[in-house]
Amino acid sequence: LFPYTTLFRSHRYDTSDYEQVDPYAGTNQDLKRLCKEAHKKGMKVILDAVFNHTGNDSKYFNQYGHFKELGAYQSKDSKYYPFYRKYIDNNKTFFDYWWGMPNLPVCDGTSSSWQQYIYGEGGIIDCWFNLGIDGLRLDVADELSDSFIEGIRKAVKRNKEDGFILGEVWKNPMRMNRGYIDSGKGMDTVMNYPLIDALIRYYKYRDVEKLKEVLRQLKTEYPEETLNSLMNFTSTHDITRAINIFGTKEFQYSGEWAWNLNVEDRNWQKYYQMSEEDYQRGKEIYKSYLFALTFLPGNLSIFYGDEAGLQGMGNLANRRPFPWGKEDKDILNYFQWIGRIRNKESFLEKANLDIIDINDHYMQFRRDGQTEDSLISVSRTGEKSELFIPSYYEDADTIYRLGESNKWELDAHGGVVLKKVKK
Repeated sequence: LFPYTTLFRSHRYDTSDYEQVDPYAGTNQDLKRLCKEAHKKGMKVILDAVFNHTGNDSKYFNQYGHFKELGAYQSKDSKYYPFYRKYIDNNKTFFDYWWGMPNLPVCDGTSSSWQQYIYGEGGIIDCWFNLGIDGLRLDVADELSDSFIEGIRKAVKRNKEDGFILGEVWKNPMRMNRGYIDSGKGMDTVMNYPLIDALIRYYKYRDVEKLKEVLRQLKTEYPEETLNSLMNFTSTHDITRAINIFGTKEFQYSGEWAWNLNVEDRNWQKYYQMSEEDYQRGKEIYKSYLFALTFLPGNLSIFYGDEAGLQGMGNLANRRPFPWGKEDKDILNYFQWIGRIRNKESFLEKANLDIIDINDHYMQFRRDGQTEDSLISVSRTGEKSELFIPSYYEDADTIYRLGESNKWELDAHGGVVLKKVKK
């Protein structure tokens, strides 16, 4: 449920009217009812907040004159003209566009009129929270200034004391010399791209050291509250779906990210479908990857369609409609099982993380809570692996297993979880 965007865009990040829900998705009253019903089920609703840019076909920019109000593109006399960032070249003033995309003019975060419109009293954030939302996911948060994010936080907290702010930040936020995660000022947490990248590389390329280093950073550099609320996604709308990554060889081993494709060809990506053999191989690895992700710190986040086996080779092919009636029931049942685990094992919300071993064959880590702790072992190989269990866990109960795994041997791409209740 993004704010009102132009109907002919596929990405929905070109906002046309922040004050209205996109009619493609419904109405403001529909959003209000959605929040109310979600709250009855103990669920929270977080909106994707796009404050770095708007659409050029918006009531603010109004490049094509589709809106009654005078837009910034049409005249300097528009009340929206201060909303946008400009630059001067050869004594001429030009609007700035996000990554040079002419349909996405960049907003000026230093403009007081833009700030007041978004997070001032009675502004856009107040409007959305009045409809019942519980938090915001800040799109391209690294392109928003620290002071702008601080203004957003103040607006969120005056509406809802426990209002949640999640940021789209791709790298370790603690190493970017920014106030992203700043007690009382910044965001609550971020999307966990470093972990997902490292975990995929571990399964796909046996990159043991990368995973060790990223987990070390998570444990030692992130605040505890941030670590435990990180967005650990299965995939996102910006990357290839995980099942494609694990099932094919179309990716750059030395690329910046594990999902960088060898070939960027929209037409090829649009029609690409894995063979049945590749799909089954990808699914087997995918289940093991998900098993590990289930027990690592953070919030497990499911990108729509991943739970149904939906394919998508790169951006934009990863945004196909949900395959209603054609879901892979095996994967769907697996996700439901994982969901039940996450709901039942509430101690995972705050349990400490201790890495026991990460090698070519398996990863093993401990989640240590106040009244119970678990040892999790997950195989990354297509072969059985002999497993070493610390003596402390030899009498522990086996509570979950993937495949035919047990406390002494891991099945191919299998896993096992042992639990001990503290006395």
